[in-house]
Amino acid sequence: MLWLEFLYDSRWTPSELSKTPLVVFRFEDVHLIEWREDREGHTCVTAQPDAPAGQVEHFDWDGADLFTLGTFTLRLAFQARQAEVTVRAK
Repeated sequence: MLWLEFLYDSRWTPSELSKTPLVVFRFEDVHLIEWREDREGHTCVTAQPDAPAGQVEHFDWDGADLFTLGTFTLRLAFQARQAEVTVRAK
């Protein structure tokens, strides 16, 4: 099982999005395809400790079972048999 929670950090969130709810993804029967650390992203985070290391750049679904996630420091690709998405107030 894999859980992803997308949070908005007030330091990096435009004021008009400050009340954006929390989105929680829960995946079952996960098969990891790629886990790649971005060294350049880590270097930037080291140089700028306030940089949003976990900020999501993209999250994509192929319409079947393939998901990709990119952050400032990580690229993740995985397959999941089932996904559940919930939205909660912060």
